[in-house]
Amino acid sequence: MFNSTYATVIEMVADIQNNQENNIKLDTSITNIEVGNYIKALGLNGNIIYENNNKVFMQNVMINKVELNIRVHVYNKTNADITIEQLVAGLDEKNSNEVKVLDEYTKWFKSPDDVGMAGKSKVEEYLGDLRSIMQNYANEHPEIKLTNLESLSEEQLRELIKKKENSWYVIKDSIMED
Repeated sequence: MFNSTYATVIEMVADIQNNQENNIKLDTSITNIEVGNYIKALGLNGNIIYENNNKVFMQNVMINKVELNIRVHVYNKTNADITIEQLVAGLDEKNSNEVKVLDEYTKWFKSPDDVGMAGKSKVEEYLGDLRSIMQNYANEHPEIKLTNLESLSEEQLRELIKKKENSWYVIKDSIMED
């Protein structure tokens, strides 16, 4: 039953990525808690409106691409390497291998590990570290205007990740100026 929502949600993700319609109806044959956990694990935000015909209408849906990229990066540090494309492919019930990848990722995001930290907590910690690196860089280079992680390009974000992974790495000014 969980997979029946995947095909619908994959259409939503594709629409959002193409900057098209950002409203969708989700099948509620799965529990509202499962829908909520799934939406949270992928970083989808929107307003959920319940309708009488056993459908959930999700309005004003947005994906925080920076956070999703960071989530996948943090997941890959301690788990199998996955891509955002695999997660999206997991939304389609025809791709059983990708469904397993998506389920494992969702479980990781929600459930504590041996250390007692859920993936969500690990991501929040990692984001905090990246914000500190960005702030330190901005303080050292006041001529370069950096306001928040969400406004960075993927290339700029990769520079911060490289610095996080290797404290000796020198962030390239030319990339951060763009």
